[in-house]
Amino acid sequence: MNSITIQFQARVWIYPGKGGWHFLTLPIKTSKEVRTILDKMPRSWGMVPVIAQIGVTNWNTSIFPEKNSIKYVLPLKADIRKKEKITVNQKIRVSITIQF
Repeated sequence: MNSITIQFQARVWIYPGKGGWHFLTLPIKTSKEVRTILDKMPRSWGMVPVIAQIGVTNWNTSIFPEKNSIKYVLPLKADIRKKEKITVNQKIRVSITIQF
């Protein structure tokens, strides 16, 4: 199995609604790179399984296509935010690994 790791920086934001989910939006350049990789892979409704890393913390998650945009979003679970002391509007460096 092949894999590719992509690094980017993004700001943490909260989805406006019940639950207060925290996300990062992948930059356009990064999202286009992901789409190029995905052109060769079948995926259900655009969800892409990844291994994400922030600081020293790694976890299995997925990125999702943003509605009405070419960008993807990465959800940030509360335990990840606590481990890495991540706050809203903080700009952070992230690595995602896509296996194909």
